[in-house]
Order: sequence, then structure tokens, then C-alpha cells
Amino acid sequence: MDSTTQPESISAALSTPYPALFSAFRLKNVTLRNRIVMLPHVTFYGGHNFTPSARHHYYYAERAKGGVGLIVTESQFVHASSAVHGCVDASSLDGMRLWQPTIAAVHEHGAAFFAQITHHSIQGASADSYLPLIAPSAIPDATVREVPKAADRGDMDMIRDAYRAAAGNVRSVGFDGVELKVGHDGILRAFMSPYFNRRSDEYGGSRENRLRYVIEVLRAVRAEVGEDYPVGIRFCMDECIPGGYTFEDGLWYAGALAESGLIDYLSSDLGTWMSVDAQVPPMSTPQMFMRDHIRQLKAAVSIPVIAFGRIKHPHDAESMLAQRDADLIGMTRQLIADPEWANKARTGRTAEIRPCVACNQECVGRLVKNQPIGCVHNPAAGHEETLGIGTLSAAPATKRVLVIGGGVMGLKAAETAALRGHQVILIEQNEQLGGQVAIAARAPGHEEWGEIAAHLIAQIARLDVQVMTNTPATVDTVAAFTPDAVIVATGSRLAPLPFAQKGALTLLDEWQVMQGDDPWDERVLLLDLGVRFEGAALAETLVARRNQVTWIAPTPTVGFEIDPPTLIPLRRRLAAHGAALIPETTVIETDDDAVLTLNVFTGDVKPLAGFDSLVIAGNKLSNNGLIDALRPHVAAVYAGGDCVAPRHVAIAIREGDRLGRTV
Repeated sequence: MDSTTQPESISAALSTPYPALFSAFRLKNVTLRNRIVMLPHVTFYGGHNFTPSARHHYYYAERAKGGVGLIVTESQFVHASSAVHGCVDASSLDGMRLWQPTIAAVHEHGAAFFAQITHHSIQGASADSYLPLIAPSAIPDATVREVPKAADRGDMDMIRDAYRAAAGNVRSVGFDGVELKVGHDGILRAFMSPYFNRRSDEYGGSRENRLRYVIEVLRAVRAEVGEDYPVGIRFCMDECIPGGYTFEDGLWYAGALAESGLIDYLSSDLGTWMSVDAQVPPMSTPQMFMRDHIRQLKAAVSIPVIAFGRIKHPHDAESMLAQRDADLIGMTRQLIADPEWANKARTGRTAEIRPCVACNQECVGRLVKNQPIGCVHNPAAGHEETLGIGTLSAAPATKRVLVIGGGVMGLKAAETAALRGHQVILIEQNEQLGGQVAIAARAPGHEEWGEIAAHLIAQIARLDVQVMTNTPATVDTVAAFTPDAVIVATGSRLAPLPFAQKGALTLLDEWQVMQGDDPWDERVLLLDLGVRFEGAALAETLVARRNQVTWIAPTPTVGFEIDPPTLIPLRRRLAAHGAALIPETTVIETDDDAVLTLNVFTGDVKPLAGFDSLVIAGNKLSNNGLIDALRPHVAAVYAGGDCVAPRHVAIAIREGDRLGRTV
């Protein structure tokens, strides 16, 4: 038995399919009920005065209610020069006291609660702080592009003391532990980086010198909080940038930090904002991709290690713990997608877990737009007060509800309506359920999209929703079901061509390509008029069929709406296949093997020639003809998703949930 397993946890661990995962663990004087850690991540839920908000409260309480062992807050900044909008100011004791109701709620639900503190440094924003960014050297982060002030001794002392004071605030308001970010952003990792630290004094040059300031800050924090209080770090194992520190360096740093005696655990991390696809790995990155690295990290240190890296299945988490690859299992996006992951795993209901598919659309995608985060698959993420656990009430009267359309909007509406006690029938004109999401899952590297549809299909099967495929909907067929209410989820249809068609150039729409086998070994022009992932799925499908692809879009960059962690490796894969990408461009006319293009910014018109076919993505209109036709015949007709206006999958699922709650 692991020496950290508590006797009172043994019976609980034996009653679950995952005994290692649900064994207790001690970090200093804090006992965790299981090995599941919600890792820190920016939410942008903070108030205007850099204070925690009600949204924070319900968000974190929901994950505690869902069964995790430890929650670590998002980065809270230690000094005004590190202020970032939507984040929390850990230097204000009055502001930090606003966490106390949330701390009480997290404790009430059985989880421990640590606070992460940081100085954002070159990943900050002087537009938020009105102060210069401060860094080891005057080297900007390429993603932020703002040249910082090189820290002098006064700056370093000021920031060290700010860490100390913030850690004291964390302890005094009732958090169970404090975590310092030495991860993918912040001044502490920047000091360790040969790329960002070009100093020639005792804080630059060798690894020992670059680590010196981190040790000084840790000593100050430890002196403030005492020996009995848990102190950990979120630790970047490898910067994954040219000129940055490597995994070999990371193992050396980890060993030195552990041997310092100043910290109680290492929470593993990878990459920087300049290597963001390592930091927030997209769907194309294999699950458990960091397992070997974390095993090596665990072997290099004598303190507990928290694993990370697309760990989403309970059996994978159990395997890592059973083989002693790590001591604790960290998750972020999976717990955004399903805050009840822990409770479902503990009780053997793994088939009911709502899977994170690493699409990054509503978490990272919103984050990089400075918007509060959400989740494609979980409409309640960030809206727990009104949509979270326990908010779905039983319908006052059972209705016979007909859902027309088996895409994700219709599936979600059927699930939610059935959970409320309605008798639900779902009809779909095609043989396959899942709509456009299921079609997108056919693209190479996009397969996990299919898990969204598969989960919803399994949910409605468990809820005894009657499903009829190959069943077109007309006014007469709908009337034959005698519904009390109808939810129309008929999606979108092709719009008229937005250009003049001359000559014999073959034209194909996205559905023809994704559902068929052509084209192969051709010269293909891909015109991307949509947003998000339509163009990406098509581009990857086309290059996999050995086509020579030119991808054009009217946006400033091709793939403009795709989040950076997904776009970066996508662009690399397409480049490896020789695909050409042309932004700011649309088609205004076609000919036999050519098109006439318009630069939407300059107005320049020029031909592009030498193509066998033109594939058009995102050229859609709402398929809304049935909505008004049904109103004279059914007492209550509702509609949502693309049949109202073509948008993206997160909105479709959100509207499905809303209509299921409304009907």
C-alpha cells in the first residue's frame, strides 16, 4: 500500500473499479480524498476590480461537487505590474477575502482548494496594468510582442516580496495550499529560460544562476506560510522553443527544486505561449502523449508529481498510478467538459462521462479572444448557477415531444427533454445520427469530434428516447405522431453559389467531399467561406486523398477562426503535403480550369488557373422551411441551431439544451 494512502480510504478505494485513482493522498498536512486534481487554468471570470466573482464560485464548487480531490485556482497575480483583465489580484487581502464563500463551498463538497499565484511578466498586458511589463531581460514573448523592462535589483526585490505577501494572503483567507507558477508563462519560468534570460549577472548564464531567483522567491514564500503549509509549483518540463530550455534541462531543474526542500509537489506542464500547441494539445495530439516524460520526471525527484497531458479515460489514469508513473492525475479540459467525471468514474458509470474532444473552440478559442471560457460539449461551463448540477427541474406535466433532426442540436434537445420526464421521439431523415459533427469526424485527425455525437446518442438510448432514422419530416408525417410539442433541428442547407459560374470546372460542396470518395489525385481549389473547422476538415481530407490543394479564404489568415494550438500543427501538416494557403481572397467567377479571384482588402482581381475541381466550404443557409409550415398544426413549435441561422457546434448544443429545458 502506498504510504500516503489513509486507512479510512481503503474501503472506498476497494468499492470502485479504480482503486488507485480513488485512494487518499497527503500533501503536507492536507489529505486529498482521491488522486484527481483540477489543474489551474485562466477562466476570465474575474470582476472589473480584479476580484473573484459569483461565476468563479459556482464554477469551482461544481467541480468539488463532482468529486475531484484537489482544485487549484487559475493564476492570481501578485503585483499590479502583472495585472491582466478577468484575473484576480492576490496582493489585495480585501479582494482575496471574497474567495471565502467559495473556499467554504469547495470544502463542503469534500475537495481541497489551493491557490496558484504568479507574476505574468512578458505574458501580461500593459494595457491592463498601465505599467511596463517586467522580465529577466528585455526580450518580448513573440505572441504578445511587447518589449518588457529588464528587471533591476529593485524590481526583483519588489516582485519577490509581492510573492511573499500574496502567499500570506492565500493562507490567511483559508486556502489549503499555495502553488507558484513556474509553468508556461510568468516571470519565474522566464528566469530559468536561456531564451528569455540573457543576463550576465549572478541570475543569468548557467542553469544554477538562472534558477537562483526562483529559489529566492520560494524561500520568501516558505518563510511567510511556514513549514506546515503545502507549497507546490506548476513546472514547465520543456519550453519547446528554439533557444529555450529542453527536457534534459527540465529534469535538472526539477531535481534541484525538489532537493531545495522548499516545495511539496511538482505539477507537470509543457511549453510556453510560443509553443502553445504543446501547452494545450489539440485533438490531433494523441491522448496520454506525455506519459513517458512524466515517468522520467517522477523518477528524477523524491516529491509527489501531478501528471497532465490529455488524460481523459479513468482506465488510463488508473494505469499511470498503478505503475507509479505519477502520484496524482491532473486534468483541465476534461473537467470543464464534465465536472462529474470523478463521481462517474468512482461509481463505474464511465460510459456516462461527457468526453472532452480537445477541440479547443470554447476554452482556448474564447480565451485568446479575451472572453470568458466555456465548452463546446458542456453548455453549463461558466453558467453553473443556472445550468449546472441540480438545476434541471422535472417538467410540470409530461408531454409527447417530437424532435426533428438527429444532429447534435436535436440530440441534445432530446436528452434534456427526456431528463425532464417528457416522452421524446426523435426522427432523422438520414440513416446516421450526429449530423455535421459526425461527418466532420471522418476527416483525418478530427476523429474525436465523433465522440460528441456518440455520447449524445448513448445518452438518449439510456433515456429510452424513441429514435427513427430514414424518416423525412413533413406536415403530414409530423401530425401522425400527434405531438404536444415539436423541436425543429433540421440544420442548414446549401446556399446559392456566391459567384458567377462559367465553363466546366467541377464544383463540389463540403458534404459531397466528406461523405463521398472524390476527388483523388487532383488539383483542388478549396474556397473556405465558413468559420471554425469546416475548411480544416476538408483540407485534411483532401490532402489525405493525395490531392494538390490550394486553400483560399477571405479572412486575414487562412484558418482565422481556429484556435492557435489547433491551427499551428494543422498548418505544419498541410505544409508537409505541399498545400498552398492564400488569405484575403475569394472567388468571383469560375471557368474551365480556372477561377477569377478578388482580394477582399485591396480589391485586386486576378485569375488562378490549373485546377480540376473547386470545393466550397461554409456556403450555407438555414433549412427553416418546416418551422412556419408546422405552426398551424402543432400547438408548440420550437427551433434552434443551424435551422435558425448557420453557426457552430457549441451554439447548436447550447440551444438544444435550452429548448429541452423550455419545452
